[in-house]
Amino acid sequence: MAKRSLSFLHNCVQEISILEICYPEGAVACWILLSCLEVLRTCERYSDSSNKIQYYCLFTASLWAYAREKLMELGEQLLFVLNFTGLFVAFLIFRHHVWPHAGHFTHKRATAPSRGAVVRN
Repeated sequence: MAKRSLSFLHNCVQEISILEICYPEGAVACWILLSCLEVLRTCERYSDSSNKIQYYCLFTASLWAYAREKLMELGEQLLFVLNFTGLFVAFLIFRHHVWPHAGHFTHKRATAPSRGAVVRN
């Protein structure tokens, strides 16, 4: 099973690109990662002796490498999104505190009543 799964995954990726299927960014990488991990888990579950585990290593090493590659790809995409979001939030904070009179992000700050003051609605 481990021997055939890597070529199956590569063929699926090629066919997805040939068919020009629309999918969210990172969907194929996520699917490949989960597929690799599921095959590896199944191989581990059904190998009952250490000899079989060593035999499977020949085929599972390439699956581990492919899973690692896709995990790194997803991590890079996530890092890009987090960096972009962080820059946007930093811009909003800068605009609010340093340049408060520009644009529609401004608002008046409410002041707390002093001690002993009566608050009426």
